[in-house]
Amino acid sequence: VTGIYVKWYDKNNDALDEATVLVTPLHWNAKNWRKVSGEVFAPHDAYGMKVVIGGKLLNEYLWIDDVV
Repeated sequence: VTGIYVKWYDKNNDALDEATVLVTPLHWNAKNWRKVSGEVFAPHDAYGMKVVIGGKLLNEYLWIDDVV
């Protein structure tokens, strides 16, 4: 799924889980901007996280702006 994902890490920078967690799916219609949001809660043993933007596109564009 094209979307924004997170992956959690412990204090040794080891992944807490092999999988990334989908925060919110993203649309693929680049002609129209749309605000998307999602909420995540850190596991109790999380020390850090990585935000991953994943896209599975075929002759399409995905535009991302202002990720906060």
